[in-house]
Parts: sequence; structure tokens; C-alpha cells
Amino acid sequence: MQPAIRAVNHAARDAGKIALRRYGEVTSGLRGEPGFVIIGAKRGGTTSLYNYLLEHPSVAPLFPGRQRIKGAHYFDSEYARGPRWYRSHFPLEVGGRQISRPRASPVITGEASPYYLFHPLAAQRLARDVPGARLIVVLRDPVERAYSHYKERARHGAEPLSFEQALAAEPARLRGEAERIAAEPGYRSAEHEDHSYLAQGRYLDMLPRWFALFGREQFHIVASEDFYADPDRVVNDAWSFLGLAAGQLRSRTRHNYHPAPDFPPETRQRLQRGFAAHNRDLEHLLGRALPWPASTHPVRPVRPGAPRWPAVSVVVATRDRPALLERAVRSIMSQSYPGDIECTAVFDQSAPAAVTVEESAGRELRLMTNTRSPGLAGARNTGIGASDAALVAFCDDDDEWDSDKLRLQIERLQSAGAEFVGCGVRIHHAGRVITRVPPPSVDLSQLVRERVTALHPSTFVMRRDALDALDGIGLVDEQIPGSYGEDYDWLLRAARRRPIASVQQPLVDVYWHEQSFFAERWEAIADALSYLLGKHPELSSDRQGLARIQGQIAFAQAAQARRPAARRASWRALRNNPLERRAYLALAVASGLIPAASVVRAANRRGRGI
Repeated sequence: MQPAIRAVNHAARDAGKIALRRYGEVTSGLRGEPGFVIIGAKRGGTTSLYNYLLEHPSVAPLFPGRQRIKGAHYFDSEYARGPRWYRSHFPLEVGGRQISRPRASPVITGEASPYYLFHPLAAQRLARDVPGARLIVVLRDPVERAYSHYKERARHGAEPLSFEQALAAEPARLRGEAERIAAEPGYRSAEHEDHSYLAQGRYLDMLPRWFALFGREQFHIVASEDFYADPDRVVNDAWSFLGLAAGQLRSRTRHNYHPAPDFPPETRQRLQRGFAAHNRDLEHLLGRALPWPASTHPVRPVRPGAPRWPAVSVVVATRDRPALLERAVRSIMSQSYPGDIECTAVFDQSAPAAVTVEESAGRELRLMTNTRSPGLAGARNTGIGASDAALVAFCDDDDEWDSDKLRLQIERLQSAGAEFVGCGVRIHHAGRVITRVPPPSVDLSQLVRERVTALHPSTFVMRRDALDALDGIGLVDEQIPGSYGEDYDWLLRAARRRPIASVQQPLVDVYWHEQSFFAERWEAIADALSYLLGKHPELSSDRQGLARIQGQIAFAQAAQARRPAARRASWRALRNNPLERRAYLALAVASGLIPAASVVRAANRRGRGI
């Protein structure tokens, strides 16, 4: 009886699954689309990463949740089932909110189908059907990936050959299969998916196809080895890429992990030699180093113009501060960063003056005059336009970098798959040093609530393609009155595309002195803040953030002795947030109880501004 009972139970479960899927299809019009897709690579840790992502309260599972489905395999094997079937896997939505988690905002659902990366048609299908999806790619050392893939097939009885025999048989097994899949879209090839041990590790054969169909900002590249070594950091980076707040992992269980005897070291060495050139070219394509064993076997020369570490253009806007400029430039030219650095000093409203600093291999100093609108914004844009380096960085002429700043930031930029990265600062003022360190990731909502003062312009490093894209960050806004808050404007634009990553160490010395402040430019400050409110609707959508800006405007008006205007602005701020301190300070200044300069000095002593 027991086998019969088991058969009945299995049949009942299968019938239940079919019924739920039919219900999902009937209600597909009320269901959303994937916000993210983990597209591969197979045996790279995609199951673990997907399950870890689900621990975030704003990430909902596929429907039905109790079945714990990881991926729909729609864009590879199941495309003939149609879009209603695919949408049946996603939660119900009403008014743009997921019924499954109505109190969490935002809520995102994704899937993980690791065959997508390798499948010949998946990229174009996904680009056609879900062009806005964010794509997570997990890349594992191709040699280790191949053996893990083989172990899985052997464990399931789908591979009768030894590892070495399977590798030798692979070319014959795969011959013509990709072409047949492309020619016959309904054709499913077990050989192509199951026995492609080495082919699925040749990422250079796959990634360009995806990069040609999606914007680079839609990709988040994860190295499996980084993921295994530090899952908390890697998962938080992925949550940040999805626009979600940081969190803490509850579980670190490795899913689908099955230990097995290692394969012969001579086979490993042979495969590592075979992949060495591929891996180097892959690093060039991605613009980042990969944590895979280096091979001592001679490989073909590196392609000209494709360095292992991307070139960086550092723009330093300056005006009549030669001693401070020399200190800043010296700290840039002495970076430990292995890649090329081009330091461009842009002289604003002054003629270029010689800077005494040594230029070594991979370090170039350029001097030029601001050719755009006078001021900081125009000078920075002049420097940006004069270079085509892959990365752009800023340093104020009165600040100084630690020697490891660029190296640590670019490692962070690459590991987080970010477009924009900052770091902590040490603020020097009035004989005191105040350290400010930003969170590991800052999204748009955080920047609306607060300026995050640790994200100082001298810490900014960003991808050039993120500036130049059609919907990119763009240049520094030269229309902002007095160039006040141009850095905050840039941060808001950057965070609108993707959260800003940070190295949680102070790597920049920021020197505050009399020339650093806008204390005598209150009218420009008030005008600039009003300009930002008009430019960024997000600032008005959050009452706490709006109150902060209104409080700053009120204080600037009070400092100009515009008492009625200051009082009106203060009360507007307090209506939005009764705890807004700047509004109370503005009322105190407008009433003559305390001078504005005294308030500013007190804030500066704490490493803050108004």
C-alpha cells in the first residue's frame, strides 16, 4: 500500500501545482514582471545568491511562494509557453503594489535561470520582452565551474564518462547544437545545456551579446569567489544594485553544494593555461580584476589600449592657490593604483602656472584653462571634456588623497558593479580633525533625506560611460547659482540611476579654511537651493527632505536680514517636519538672538555645515 499511497500523494501534488499555475495564468494581467534576473553562470552560486536575496523584506519570491521556485527557464527552454505563462510566476499587484508584501516599499521580484547566459536566444528574447530588467551575472573561475558542472551531471546519472573523457568529447557533442537552437526556436538541446563544461566558461563568447542589447548600468557582475568569501558584502552590494537598503544575512547555507574528490592537478594546470588568455581579455572587457588563479604559462600579449586597470582622469579645478594645488597634485600622482592616471589641473579665471611635481610611468599632468562658464562647474566640465579615460575623479585643489585611495575605490566600484563610488573623509578645521564615513551604499531616498556630508567631491570616482549615456548622469550643472550645491545635484542624478557605493574608510583629507566656505554668499545659497527644489521633484516628495532644504533657505534669508521671508520659510519647514533644527536656528537668527556667523562656526567645529 505504501507505494500506492506515495503515488497518490505525488499525483495530488502535481495536480495542485498545475491548478496553481493555471490560476496564475488566468490572473496574469494583474501580475508584474521581473525586476531582476540572475542570468548565470551555471554552477556559479546562483541558487545561493537568489535565496540570500530573498531574505530582504522588499524582495518577494516567485508565485507560488511555498514551491520555492528559483527560475522559470522561460527565455531558454519554455519560451513557447508564452508571456501569460511567464507572468503567472510573479506576485499579484494592485495599484502598482504587490499584494504579497503590501507594507514593504519598494518590492521587487526576480528569477534565476543560469542557462540564460549561455543560451543563443535568451538575450534577444529577454531584451524584447523585459528590456528594463536588471541583470545579475555570477562568474566563476571557468576551470572550477567546468568541474562543478561535470560533478552535477555525473551525480544525476547524465554523464557516464570520466571528467577528462567528457572534456575530450565536448566538441563533438556540441557541434551544430547552437546553430540548430537558433534555427529552430522550439528545439531543446540536452547536449548544449548539460555537456558544455568548458563552453559555458568562455564568458567572452556570451557577454558581448548581452552587452549589445542592454545598457551596462543594467548589469551587476559578481565573482563567485568573492561571494563565497564574503557573502554579506556581496549580497548587500546586490541589494544596493537593486535599489534596496542594506541588510543582514540570516543564513549562509551554500545551496546545491556537494563535495567530491578533486580532479588531477595536471588537468587543472592544463585547463588554467588554456583559459589564461581568455581570462585576461575578460578582465579587459569588464574593466576589473577577477579573483582567479593566475597562470605562469606564457600567454599572448595584452591588446593595445586595453589595460588591466582602467585609466583614470582626475580633474582638479583651481584658482590662485599654487601651494595647495601642488600638494593636491602630488597626492594624486603618488597613488598606488596600478592603472594609468591623468591629472588635469584646470585654471579658472587665471592663467595656468607650473606645478612642480614628478611625472612617472603611467602618470601624466596636464594644465589647461577653463574654456566654459567661469566657476567651479565650468572648470570641472572643461577637465572632463579634455579626456576620454574610462573613469573620472575629482579632487579639490585644497584637499589631499591617501596613497591607496584610488585603488581601494576602484576595487569597490568593480566588486559592487557600481557607477559612482565615494569614501570617507577627515575634515581639518580650527586645529581639529573630524572623521566622516558614509554608509556602504547610498540610494536616492537617503540623499533626499540628508546630504551625507561624507560624500565630498574630492571622493568622487565615476564611470565615464555613466556620464555620457543618453539618460546618463551628465556634466556638472553650470546653471546652478554660484555653483553652490553642484556636487549634491550630481549625487542626486547619479543615485537616480544606481545607488552610490563607498569605501568605508577615510581616504581624503579635506581642509576647511576661510576660502572654503560660502558664509558671505547667502543670496547665492538661497537661490541655488530654490533651483535644486525646482530641478529635483524627489526633494519635494519627501517631507523630511523638503523641510531640510526649506530650513537651509530660511537660514540663508535670515543671514541676509530678510526677516519676514526667513520666518515664512521657517514655518513652512516646520509644518513639514517639526524637528527640523535649521528652521529653529533661522528663527533665532531672524529674531536677533544669535548671529548667523556664530551658528556657522559652531557647526563647522563639528565638521558640518548648515
